Amino acid sequence: MALYLVRVELFNANGDDYNELHDQLEARGLYRKIRADGGGVYDMPSGTYFGESELSTISLQEWVSGVADPHSHPKAASVFVAQVGDWQSFLHRS
Repeated sequence: MALYLVRVELFNANGDDYNELHDQLEARGLYRKIRADGGGVYDMPSGTYFGESELSTISLQEWVSGVADPHSHPKAASVFVAQVGDWQSFLHRS
C-alpha cells in the first residue's frame, strides 16, 4: 500500500459536514493526526489527512471528491492527493 497526503477544502460547510467527512476519511485510513517515529502524536494542518491506501492516486482523489462534494456548497470541494515517498515535518503535538 502507498502513503498519501490528502488536502480537502469544503465550501459553506458546517460542523456536522466536517465531522462526517472526518469519519468517512478515517474509515478509509486517512487521518488528521500522525504518529512520529518517537511515538508522539501530532496534528496535521486543518483539512489535511495522511494515511495508506491500496487505491491509485486518481482513484483515491475520485473517492475523496465523492465523499467530500455532498458537504460542500455551492461548489464542489477542492481536493488534492499526493503519493508520498518520504516526508519531514514540524507539527504541533495533539
